[in-house]
Amino acid sequence: MKHRALGALLGLAVCVGCRDRKQEVEPAPPAAERALRPESQRPGPTAAPPAAAPPAAASPAARSPAAASPVVAPPTEALPYPVKWSNDLNLTSLADVPAALTRQDPTGFGELVLGAKQVLPTHCKQWAELHQAGYEPSTELEVQADGGAAFQCDVLRLLERARPARLSFVRELPKKGPDLLRILPAVFATAESPERAKRLAPLTQQGASLAAFDPKAKTIASPVPEVTRVSESQGQSLVDIQPKAWGDFNGDGVDDVLMAVRNSMTEGSISTARVLLLTRAAPTEVLRVLEAPGK
Repeated sequence: MKHRALGALLGLAVCVGCRDRKQEVEPAPPAAERALRPESQRPGPTAAPPAAAPPAAASPAARSPAAASPVVAPPTEALPYPVKWSNDLNLTSLADVPAALTRQDPTGFGELVLGAKQVLPTHCKQWAELHQAGYEPSTELEVQADGGAAFQCDVLRLLERARPARLSFVRELPKKGPDLLRILPAVFATAESPERAKRLAPLTQQGASLAAFDPKAKTIASPVPEVTRVSESQGQSLVDIQPKAWGDFNGDGVDDVLMAVRNSMTEGSISTARVLLLTRAAPTEVLRVLEAPGK
């Protein structure tokens, strides 16, 4: 199933503003001047401009959610940054989100337990309700499946409130290399030991970058094109990152980005999956966390 497959790694049209062209019309001469002209030189009634041809319908390929680039929602208002999302969410428009939250998917979730009670969710709404009630994955294997569900369900839930943005500093982020590590927040780091977690805490509070926390971290090849992989601690741990959606999620007019983040050890099966809502107010700033759903 697609959620479990992408979850194992990560948990993992554009409306072009049209400008009306104003028809240039020669100013009419004063009435007295018109009266003196010979009748043959007097202008006739102004012809109405031809009606604009209707826009061409988008081809099925352009509307398909399986297109290579992220899907972009038609702007609901005259703002330059419409809401958009990754193709793996399988949405054709924001109007599809409510149905996606209740879409049955019996193999897309891990088993959850609360005491002696065991439940296997079958859709995102049920999954969220169970987590709110205190249910947790039953085994380490189910943790992996639950992380994949979070990457789908938390993103869909947040997309319900997304709106177009008037200002953005998150649409064209670096995809790899030192430039990316300098803007990713330190909270992306893997805290695999108490000592590392203790060292990470103050830098997270200060809004430091991942590069500041782990100068030896580097981006490496990822088996999934949409995912950026970071090797930390001289190769002992990995961070897999995928942008999932863009838009104004908190109503301030500034563009935000939802990122799916999976931390794992290169040896063993320990991993954690998170969805983080991030933003920034300048092109050189480190991204800061606005919200961590489920935390």
